[in-house]
Amino acid sequence: MFQVNHQYTKKDIYDVLGVPKERQAGNWNTGYTSYDNHSFIFANVDTISRTGHDHNNHFHGEDLIWYGKKGSHPAQPSIQKLTATDFKTHLFVRRDSSNTAFIYLGEVVPKKIEGENPVKIIWCATTDLEEDVSESEQGGNNSSVSVYREGKTKRASVNIYERNPLARAECLNYYGYNCVVCDFNFERVYGEIGKNYIHVHHLYPLKDIGNEHEVHPIKDLRPVCPNCHAMLHKKRDLYSIEELQAILNH
Repeated sequence: MFQVNHQYTKKDIYDVLGVPKERQAGNWNTGYTSYDNHSFIFANVDTISRTGHDHNNHFHGEDLIWYGKKGSHPAQPSIQKLTATDFKTHLFVRRDSSNTAFIYLGEVVPKKIEGENPVKIIWCATTDLEEDVSESEQGGNNSSVSVYREGKTKRASVNIYERNPLARAECLNYYGYNCVVCDFNFERVYGEIGKNYIHVHHLYPLKDIGNEHEVHPIKDLRPVCPNCHAMLHKKRDLYSIEELQAILNH
């Protein structure tokens, strides 16, 4: 229906959904609405709205901390629809309220609902559940094959450095989905299943900065394929994009 990390105006959305003219505008301009068993959130993030209100919507890692309209509460019909399990909720965000286009960040589900006047909801992205299928090969001389044990659980303590999905989206809107090192494009090679797939590389690694900081999506981030991403991190202080291109060309 919508492509993640792409920009859409309200008119674009009407066209995609086929919303008749008499059902356009109105609730579509109030921050959230429902249509044809789908719910839509249009959030101004880290900025004031066009009406001058600061709703304090912001990302905490990959979760969106979001506030409803003044007077909203969890039992309200519009909030009930927004958080219903039989509705798909689509998240559109923008950091500049003067921009008529929103970036689509995909489907979200409520992680936590609390408070009222206004209601506060923590939204997180939906994830595809992949079935772990174990296959056994038939035939051959199995008597000569060694068997190894894997999968024992070990406890480890690691630092997880949170990424901002809006910064990622703005980076990809600017640079596209080709690897900036080798020009690899997943859709070109794998077709539909590779569409809009790419890693996003931080030129200044979060582990070295060590605390929360501002990331400029154009200056600080670049799209790279997983192979080049791994090679960029082959030394502790990272290879630069230019260094890795020189190695690849050589």
